[in-house]
Amino acid sequence: MSSPQPPKPAKLVAGFFVKDKALAVDIAQDLQNLLGPVDMVSAWLNFDFTTYYKKEMGAPLSRRLVVFKSLIEQTQLAAIKRMTNELEQKYQRQGIYADLTLIYQKGAFRTLPWTYPDYADRRLIDFLTLVRNKYMLELKQLVD
Repeated sequence: MSSPQPPKPAKLVAGFFVKDKALAVDIAQDLQNLLGPVDMVSAWLNFDFTTYYKKEMGAPLSRRLVVFKSLIEQTQLAAIKRMTNELEQKYQRQGIYADLTLIYQKGAFRTLPWTYPDYADRRLIDFLTLVRNKYMLELKQLVD
């Protein structure tokens, strides 16, 4: 019989997409002010899988992921989401939204039935795989 264990610390990843890439510096700084030092940043990824945001935000849109250095307790995720929602309101008129819809299972990131196509893109999954590999090394260092 297994014993319940507390969840392991998590590697925090935040994503955003914008029309004006120049906003990324301010967005990343705001995220860093809220969540701590940045560890990794993805390359720009085209957000061209849907026209859903075109009327509101224009086109073309670009996505970027920001990964934070400190591992966090998973119990903090709801509070972090509330903080990023407040930050989102600052940029609401500039149309910044976030959603994460992948799981890691059986050695790879897997999409879910509701996963947006951009999250299923191989370039994004490859970046998240690099993040996960670094995360696993960091967890191992916590134990050693």
